[in-house]
Amino acid sequence: MKIVIFSILLLGYTHLLKADQIQWLSVPNKLAVFPVLAEGLEPGLKANVWWEFRKTITEDGRFLVASKQFLQMKDTYQARSNLSVKESIFLGEHLQADILISLSLEEKFLVLRSYSAEDGYSLIELREKYLNNLPKEKQLIGLANKLAKNWLKKLIFHGIGSPSTEAGLYSFRISKHLSQDLLDEAKLIRIRRTNTGELFQNSHRSVEFDQLIWVKTEGNLAFFKGSSNLMNQSDKNFLFLDKLASKSFSPELPVEMKQKDRDEEKESNRFDKIMMLLGFLAIVVISL
Repeated sequence: MKIVIFSILLLGYTHLLKADQIQWLSVPNKLAVFPVLAEGLEPGLKANVWWEFRKTITEDGRFLVASKQFLQMKDTYQARSNLSVKESIFLGEHLQADILISLSLEEKFLVLRSYSAEDGYSLIELREKYLNNLPKEKQLIGLANKLAKNWLKKLIFHGIGSPSTEAGLYSFRISKHLSQDLLDEAKLIRIRRTNTGELFQNSHRSVEFDQLIWVKTEGNLAFFKGSSNLMNQSDKNFLFLDKLASKSFSPELPVEMKQKDRDEEKESNRFDKIMMLLGFLAIVVISL
């Protein structure tokens, strides 16, 4: 009997893992940047490179960025390069961060690696080469700034949306540098991974969730009208701007993928009901 109960619990755990793999990703809100990993580089310069990068990211206005004091308090103000899936998830939980960024000096490049703390996998990786005819110490601040700006351009989403105090309107946090004409074709989409590669590089599955109507912008908040979909799991709703997206990133699923999504959801719901029944029976048997 114990073997039967154990099998039921194992089956349930396997299903939970499967369900976790097909979850829609949450919109990132909080970000942590680790110090630069660079052997032989003067500590003051390392600190300046980190500060310049963090400043540029913060000025964009989309994210809440962890301070140096916070990272030190959490004992995580340490240089890093590659992060494993387990490290990304652990550090994300420890720092309450949605995205983790590492900077490292590798041969002739300043390399940026970013990770989604939600699933631990790569988000975006970029690198900038420094010139041989100039000391790299004089170039790193500029390269850090350039990396930060390029990274922000790669993030083709904005928001988390939330109801406004004005009836019928919803606000999304956007970049302070975003031109308003881009907001005219804003959409609400959801994203999940299809593999472990970089997101937005054929490593996604997305579905158009709603068409939005831009009303106004105040500071780094954009206000939209939309359907009741905005109320449904707001943390999963990405504000998507068509004009910023590459052709490889389609906001709408092909028909066959939509059908596959519906089939997966039906299968998941059916399995959930079965597991609830089996779990109840297991509890009854244990209590006898």
